Amino acid sequence: MGRWYRGVVLAWMLTAAAVGASEARADTQARIAFSSAGRLLSIDADGSDRRQLLLAASGAAAHPVYSPDGERIAFMREVKRKGEDGSQIVVMDESGANPRPVTQPGRRKFDIGPPEWSPDGRQIAFAQFVLKRRKVLSSIAVVAAGGGPVRTVFSRKFGRAGSVVGEPTWSPDGRQIAFTQTSYDYDAYEARTDVYVVPVQGGEARLLVADASGADWSPDGSRLALVSGRDRNGQYCPGEVCYPSGEIYVAKANGTGLTRLTENEGNDALPDWSADGARIAFSSDRNGGDELYSIEPDGECLTWLTNGSPGSGAPSWRPDPGADTDPGGCGAVPRPPLVEYDAGPAKDVDRHQVMWLGKQYGTSLLSWVIVDRYGAFLEYADCARFDPADCDPGFFVDSSWVCERGSIDTFLSSSIYADIFLNQRGTFASYEWFEGGLIGYGGKTRVIVDFGGDDTWSFEYGLGLHQDAFDALYDVRESGPSGDFARATIPIQVLHWTRELVRLRKRLGSIQAVKRKHRRIPPYLVRNAVVLDKALDEYGPVDTVRCPRRTTKRAITLRPKREPAAAASAAARAARAPATPSDLPEPILESLRRAARR
Repeated sequence: MGRWYRGVVLAWMLTAAAVGASEARADTQARIAFSSAGRLLSIDADGSDRRQLLLAASGAAAHPVYSPDGERIAFMREVKRKGEDGSQIVVMDESGANPRPVTQPGRRKFDIGPPEWSPDGRQIAFAQFVLKRRKVLSSIAVVAAGGGPVRTVFSRKFGRAGSVVGEPTWSPDGRQIAFTQTSYDYDAYEARTDVYVVPVQGGEARLLVADASGADWSPDGSRLALVSGRDRNGQYCPGEVCYPSGEIYVAKANGTGLTRLTENEGNDALPDWSADGARIAFSSDRNGGDELYSIEPDGECLTWLTNGSPGSGAPSWRPDPGADTDPGGCGAVPRPPLVEYDAGPAKDVDRHQVMWLGKQYGTSLLSWVIVDRYGAFLEYADCARFDPADCDPGFFVDSSWVCERGSIDTFLSSSIYADIFLNQRGTFASYEWFEGGLIGYGGKTRVIVDFGGDDTWSFEYGLGLHQDAFDALYDVRESGPSGDFARATIPIQVLHWTRELVRLRKRLGSIQAVKRKHRRIPPYLVRNAVVLDKALDEYGPVDTVRCPRRTTKRAITLRPKREPAAAASAAARAARAPATPSDLPEPILESLRRAARR
């Protein structure tokens, strides 16, 4: 009786322990490491518990990859050596502590991620680029996880034409490395990617999957996740050449039996299998900015894991087969946008106003901020919605000083496409239907709001969209719109140039007569001057400013040198003095001078 009782109790305890262990595993979320704006972060499989692993203070980092035991992370870090840019592979603890370099930067040498651990965790494969005078040496290389000599597995030379290799990944048995070979056709401005496989010890590479890239073996080695643009559904152009936008595919380990999992015009990239083989994480710019997504290997239950800016990319699952990879839902799981960009640096611009539309305007998120000597450029290219069909078109807001070269160029040349001038919130504004931009001059600021000029929009719709955004603009130092802009300030050189060309046309009778008499003066400049002069008359009085000499090259760094007390007299002298815009080509300037003398 006692022995039976003890047996029942023991069986109950074992069952309870098993249930408890199962519940404990279900409560443990799998982790995903990723990169964002030079930082390394991690999240749970459902997108929660966002943690920062590494700041970009010691060099921008990217492509984090967990070791097979999940205790370490390898990543790529940008470095500078003797004033030259480079990159190296670094390994750190899972927590982000103790980063230590595995490869050493060299002159004009780049060690490129994503770094890939061997199945036993002893080696790391990566791509290496060495820049020569007239060529690039591109290689797949292997180094010990603790550092040491680098061994080349496969290499290509790239000159005016050719191929480069990258994106290595180990087979689960550790015998092969698959990689992406990119072949360029600069005559057609296109590139093609194919997946090859090579023995770990080196040797001949063989084609595994044509028209594909970014391969990743499933944990059991039976399948491949990869990217392919074979359906030619959209394209992206990160540089001089364009690629077909990628979709996520699954294939057998031998490269056959391709099955497409995603379908959209965005670029899906860098798929990574979860340790239990139940989901594939990847990055995609389908809604404007790069976000992380996950999907089942049969193409079901697609959902997003991040939403916001800056973008998120290069996901890597932590190898923990017992952890839960469930994303918590499929499709448009509610995920409030996280916008980490702000206009902080733009608040330091003191020469002119910097305008913006806050961190979010409609569905568009602030996704890029550039402040330089020309002004401030703020881009709203990311979208807060899961479905791209629900996204507003992206746009940018560009604020610059009226004497900056681009601002003067706008006066000189933009009228060729401007069929409408208007007073928008007190500014002297023009709408360029061809380029799709609304350009306003208020105070000493030129502001451009540009939705990209999609020629499928009607003229009225395009103008209304731009006007709504322009009306919502406000200074980065304020909390919202606060009335009209100051009256426009126009460079005195532009006014003089405009009036001289208008007088020349009036004296000769027509634009064609000006062309015959002064062949170096393009007819469109005369046409622009006539349109601009009439629009300025309708706008009313404007303030003027004499821009510094050589303003086309250094408008931001050169300021008019005059004491505040003498500003009024200096402005009066500037208004009386003859001037010509210094940014016009010298032959045109000489023709204008001769015309003025006649």
